This record gives sequence, C-alpha cells and structure tokens, in this order.
Amino acid sequence: MKPKLRSRLSAGKRPSAVPLACPPALDEASLHSPACVLSHADAYPGEAEPDDEGAGLAAEADALAPADADHLLSGYAGTDYFVAGLAQPLHPGERNAALDAFLGGHGARCLALLTACNPHSDMLEPQENARRQGELRARLQAEGLSFVEAEGRARDGGARPAEPLLAVLDAPPLLLQRLMEEFGQNAVVLAQAGAAPRLWLRPAFMRELAREEYAAG
Repeated sequence: MKPKLRSRLSAGKRPSAVPLACPPALDEASLHSPACVLSHADAYPGEAEPDDEGAGLAAEADALAPADADHLLSGYAGTDYFVAGLAQPLHPGERNAALDAFLGGHGARCLALLTACNPHSDMLEPQENARRQGELRARLQAEGLSFVEAEGRARDGGARPAEPLLAVLDAPPLLLQRLMEEFGQNAVVLAQAGAAPRLWLRPAFMRELAREEYAAG
C-alpha cells in the first residue's frame, strides 16, 4: 500500500507566493539517482515525510515496473510542446530562442505546461479529456492565473494523438503540485527565461522512481 500523503494545504486556500521564478526541477541524470530524487521530493512542502531509509527498500506491490517508468520518461522526452504565440516548440533540455521574448511579452518569468488529460497516462476518450480540461481552466481562472493554449505532439511525427495542454504563467509551485495531484499528472514541463525547459515530477511519482531504482540495485 502506498503511504498516505499528509497535505499541509488548507482546502480552498491559495498557496502563498514564493520568491522563486519557478519550482526546482530534475535533469535527466538526476532522474536515475535515487538519493537525488528523494532529496528533491522531500524539499517540497505539503508532502509526507519519507518512510524509507534508502538501499534495500523493497518495491511496493503496485509500484511502476522499471520498464513502465522508462516508457513514461521516454514519452516526455520524445514530445515537442507547442505553445500558442511561441514561434518554436519547447523541448526539455533544449534552449528555445523565442522563449524569452514570449515570456517578456506576457510580463511573466516562467511558464508551466500542465494538462488534465489522460490521468496517470491512462488514455481517455476525447470527450472526457475535454471535460477535464474545462475543469482545469476553471480552476486556473479561479486562482487568477493567466494561461494560453498548448499541445504536446510526438517528436518523431508518429501516430500518437496530440495532447491538449495549458501553458500557465508564473504559477505558484505549491499550486502546481496540488493540481498535479488532483488531476493525476506525473509531471509538468517548466520553461524559464534564460534556461532550457525542464521536467518537474510530482513528488510521489519521484518517490516511486526512487524505490524502483533501489529495488533494482
């Protein structure tokens, strides 16, 4: 059984702003370092304290198999992210020459690509995804956040359907974390002025990856 999360966020209360332009994120090398994954996950407020000690930790019965986790991470890396009004698609790990001007034009420091579609990577019918996206839009509007339409497309031009996204401007990190939990999303793509976009994983998902690495080791 997975550990129950102890959220410190009050229901209906908007997380307070933080001085960071956007949340911390993990690069590709860090995703394969269990200690680094856990240290990043534990740094996020609103998450339960770790109940494991590292090496020798047994895999959970319902945890992702390593092959499934690799498939998910490869899917994020194999996607181009198109944002309305941005001349070039975003891609994790690659600088985008048009990003700084785009953010400046919106008076923003960073954006986060978030979706409510296909929770936990389970493909839903288009009508259900559209309904979920509508709920996400309403939540963002209620929080007073600006966003523009976006979508993720397979980088190799494959037949995988494009996934609707919202590029949320200057979202508070705690709110992003809460929305990922509520809408069943394992990750968001973060794009900050002057830096390459990066993948930010939901803390509970980071712990799953760490457990797999420990079990495999």
